[in-house]
Amino acid sequence: MAEKKARLTLVPSARRIILSVLTMAIVLLGMLFVMTLHLRELFVRAEFYKTQLRQYEIYDAVYEELSAQLAIQSPVRVAEDAQALFSLDDLEGALETAFPPLWLQTQVERFLDSTESWLYSDAAEIDFALDIREQKEAIPEALRARMLVKFETLPVCTTDELLKLMENHNQLVYCRPRGLAPEDIWREFEPRYLSAAAALPDQLTFRELLDGELLGLDLVEETPAGSPVRGAETRVLSNYDQVMLQFENLRSALAVANSFLLTTAIAMVALALLVLILNWRHPLALIRWLGVIGLGLGLDLTIIAVLLRVAGEKLSTVLQQQAAEVLSPELQLASIEVPLNALRLYGDRILGIGLAGLGIGAVFFVLRFIIDVNRRATR
Repeated sequence: MAEKKARLTLVPSARRIILSVLTMAIVLLGMLFVMTLHLRELFVRAEFYKTQLRQYEIYDAVYEELSAQLAIQSPVRVAEDAQALFSLDDLEGALETAFPPLWLQTQVERFLDSTESWLYSDAAEIDFALDIREQKEAIPEALRARMLVKFETLPVCTTDELLKLMENHNQLVYCRPRGLAPEDIWREFEPRYLSAAAALPDQLTFRELLDGELLGLDLVEETPAGSPVRGAETRVLSNYDQVMLQFENLRSALAVANSFLLTTAIAMVALALLVLILNWRHPLALIRWLGVIGLGLGLDLTIIAVLLRVAGEKLSTVLQQQAAEVLSPELQLASIEVPLNALRLYGDRILGIGLAGLGIGAVFFVLRFIIDVNRRATR
């Protein structure tokens, strides 16, 4: 008799232990599932980056950076001083005229959409190209219009200034030779700009945009001569190769994340079925365990969301210290705020699901309490 009673006591205890293990497993897998899902949905989707670029007016700020880089490749010397006939301000204005912000925004958003599609495909390269036939024809005309207007505002050259201009045709022009018409000075510059524009292709692929010398960026990555790896060969990676290497790594990580989400979802469904089977004849116990799962998942996600907010504050300090001073104020602000916004949005999504889990768990416990009260009242 005592042995039978011990066996009956053991069965509920074993059932509770199994249910506790299953509940902890569901909560852990659910937490990982939610975090991975929203990480993928936020950082891989083009819409997030489109919104951020519009919010911080990147398309208006980019011309200052572009003009500084293009000045390196300019066929004519470009002055930093705005008083000169041809300055960085003039180059920036010409770029904005030839490549309006709305056009630039359209192209960047096309690229973001193409990149998102590529991440979910098996294609070797990102399908993206810029048709710049109209733009490359507009650049010399935009420069001409600015230079003709500016030429009229320059003071007349002194004899010494005129001699310097005659001796060095690449001299920065700060004055207007007496008797020289605006069109005359433009004819001096026109052949060089026309030839530079004509050298541009009608279409630019993503590879050409990164590997070309349009922006004066000729970055390579080489294995050091004294590499500790025996027999290592020197590798030269183009801009395109470096960027695509990062994109390939992202695509591999995305594939792993998708497999993880599918496996985790199947595992959670299987565990939930086990919980249901073990409580099939105990509906009140099932309600309690569902409440425990909701509260456990909600509490864990809420704690993680709070930790993400704390991490965001620390990240803000680090980014402010490391923000490149060479960037314009607008781009500096964007380089700090965009990563922070991504972290905040991710934390907010996790917090929202955490609070929902707490609410659902509380509902199950309240339901269990009401049922218990009604049962006692009917006895």
